[in-house]
Amino acid sequence: MRRVRCLLVLALLAGACGGPSATTAPPTTTPATSATTATTAATTTTRPIRPSTTTTTQAPTGPIGGRVVVPVYLEGDTVFSFDPWSPGFVAAMGEAYLAGAAELDSSALDFTPDLVTELPTTANGGVTVRSDGTMTVTYRIRPEAVWEDGTPVSGEDFAFTYETIVGLVLDDPELALYQEILPESVATGDQTFSYTLPRATIDYERLFAVVMPRHAAAGTDPATAWASRPWPSAGPFRFQGWEESAAAAGTPGSTAVFVRNEAYWRTDIVGQSLPYLDAVEFRLVAGAREAVEGFARRQFDVVELGAWPDVISHLGNLGGTRVAVGDGTAWEHLAFQFGANDRNGDSFNRSVSFRRAVAYALDREALAAAGSWVNGGALSSFLDLSPVPRGEGWDRYAHDPALAASLLADACAELQRDCIADPPVVLITTTSAGALRTEAGTLAEQMLDAAGFDARLTIEEADQFFGSTFNLGDWDLGLWAWETPGGLSGVVRTLGYWDPAGPPPMGLNYQRWGTPAVSGYGSEFDQAASATSDAATRRFAAILDEMRETVDRDRLVELAVEAEEILADQVVIIPLATRGTGVAWWADAVAGVRHHPSRPATWSLERWYRIDG
Repeated sequence: MRRVRCLLVLALLAGACGGPSATTAPPTTTPATSATTATTAATTTTRPIRPSTTTTTQAPTGPIGGRVVVPVYLEGDTVFSFDPWSPGFVAAMGEAYLAGAAELDSSALDFTPDLVTELPTTANGGVTVRSDGTMTVTYRIRPEAVWEDGTPVSGEDFAFTYETIVGLVLDDPELALYQEILPESVATGDQTFSYTLPRATIDYERLFAVVMPRHAAAGTDPATAWASRPWPSAGPFRFQGWEESAAAAGTPGSTAVFVRNEAYWRTDIVGQSLPYLDAVEFRLVAGAREAVEGFARRQFDVVELGAWPDVISHLGNLGGTRVAVGDGTAWEHLAFQFGANDRNGDSFNRSVSFRRAVAYALDREALAAAGSWVNGGALSSFLDLSPVPRGEGWDRYAHDPALAASLLADACAELQRDCIADPPVVLITTTSAGALRTEAGTLAEQMLDAAGFDARLTIEEADQFFGSTFNLGDWDLGLWAWETPGGLSGVVRTLGYWDPAGPPPMGLNYQRWGTPAVSGYGSEFDQAASATSDAATRRFAAILDEMRETVDRDRLVELAVEAEEILADQVVIIPLATRGTGVAWWADAVAGVRHHPSRPATWSLERWYRIDG
């Protein structure tokens, strides 16, 4: 009877949730000159300096045999495809058969070798920057890495991947950088591959996240040839086929069966070949609700979870389950507007004393808890989501209403305002997607009011907020999430959100911090120069320029820490918390499951094993 009650509760909770990443976020590419469509940000993670709420220890080895069943589902009205560049691609399934040059480490949040012996760097000679500004990157491929049919992975496979992405103009996030590769520079060997870019950029570490087999895929279009079946595997499992059922392949009710790839080259630390499991069945379901309900009924062994605290709590209390949760690479924050279109005609945002007063007035730990974002508390800095060790970050702004009031008085004197008689207005604007931001926004409004501000909260539909409001800079203090991708290149991209030389639509500095006037792009973007342009914005711009032109990892770390210090000292933003996720599994049957910052729960699939015989 207890199980039935839990199922009913879970059905109600999951029905109110989207998928694991169902929270809107702004676009992370430069906007088009028309209304911006809100996109969904990825959300999974355990941060390196703040461990997950539930930790799991990896066993040195595991028993061989058995299979697991994992639910997966498509987002929106897309059509299923094994093609990793298709909108209908399911990343959780891709972990079974895809391989690339590198992959993102789960703790350091930096790239580690996958098909290559080591990541190319200037230190190991894999990256060479020449006097003419060009940069050559050389990969050395693992001699043991082979495709499922035994064919060695070679430089020809890397070259073919490059040719396919560029030739077919595939929807790859790094397409523009692939297109910069000098075609005549591409060189292949049995275990080497090299190419030259016309400029130095740390973004090279993001290329070849997926590598295709030339011998099997030459002359094909991934969108058609590899939609209903994947190309030969270089991962731990190979595709066996679709299980017979009444459901059409790739639709809810159908099951894709993957079996052990006997040619897979990885081993555990005692020398046992991976994977441990004989097979994995990926069961397509209609959505998150069906995945959670099926797991609670023990139809599935493992289920990935979004930022759903109530669902996570109920699954953890079923008995026999285990749930690992962690922070996410998408992080909520408050952002000040510095542009001419701030809807608050009474805005004090140009005063750093005012911004610091706001920071001290807010209890970020309480805001992080109120938001129910499944996190480990207030986020000290976005660098916590990267390989870069942060400085003091925003920890300097411990909740202090008295100091907030003093700084507010300084700002009022600076701007010649009697703030006792006429408190400065703060307009907080956020989206109505889910209750999390509304809860945090309401609490922030109360905290600011208590410190002497006149705070007012406005809730907008996501399409409006991430459309005209965002593009125009028509907010005063915005509440939304950015995402910090992994690696040092991800840090550079994150810092680009505040590039003084990058107002939209040329860049992503929607806050217009230090930006010049914009004209010629229409009323949606054209506006006067930023109200704030000073030594801090100029130094930040210089830091970004240098970071975009260097591949010296030590120098990149130094510059990132300096840039973070500027943003924190000037209170350009106020980080709140990450949006975490979780993964649940039946611990009396399966082990080896671990949580990852930005990859599906199946990222460690090769090390899962059954403990129930």
